[in-house]
Amino acid sequence: MKSLYYSYLRQLMAKYGLNKGDIAKLIGKSYRQTIKKLNREASDAGKVVLFDVNEAGKVAAFFKSKGENVTIDMLFFDNVVSNESISA
Repeated sequence: MKSLYYSYLRQLMAKYGLNKGDIAKLIGKSYRQTIKKLNREASDAGKVVLFDVNEAGKVAAFFKSKGENVTIDMLFFDNVVSNESISA
């Protein structure tokens, strides 16, 4: 089973009835490229495809315009663990 990334982003997408195509239009990327970003798939070169800061900013701004109190961190870094949380 594939892990779901960006869980809070996906929750907001569901809340507002947005699909992956809507996010693609919002960030100005193709549907396929957006799918790769949402699933953190590897590109042909083997590099994981991620949202860049401009794309993340567009998505955050969209949800803020809907009245959501969101940050880029909340939307795109929900599964990131810092080494500060690991005890020595």
